[in-house]
Amino acid sequence: MQRTIGNREQAPLILIVDDSPTQAALLEQVLFAHGYQVVGARNGNEALQAIRARRPDLVISDIMMPEMDGFELCRSIRGAEEMMSIPIILLTHLNDPGHVLRSLEAG
Repeated sequence: MQRTIGNREQAPLILIVDDSPTQAALLEQVLFAHGYQVVGARNGNEALQAIRARRPDLVISDIMMPEMDGFELCRSIRGAEEMMSIPIILLTHLNDPGHVLRSLEAG
């Protein structure tokens, strides 16, 4: 899921990590319409590969995913010197205050 047009190569790159194609496509459309470059990954493992291939300016990740959830992805990014400064936003559709605490603990 990567689109670049015109001068968009200069635009900030956002990595969307979500196992739901519908949610990922919605985020991609909104961000692309606002001028960002967007790439996607379906889980935390794919996200780490994408980050190593092309460092994003921001990671937006779902929390509940197979293989590696958003919490573990966040910990992996924060634990790697070359990635630790990348801003991360964790998203969830669940209304659980515990997820907020776990997100903060993960970094």
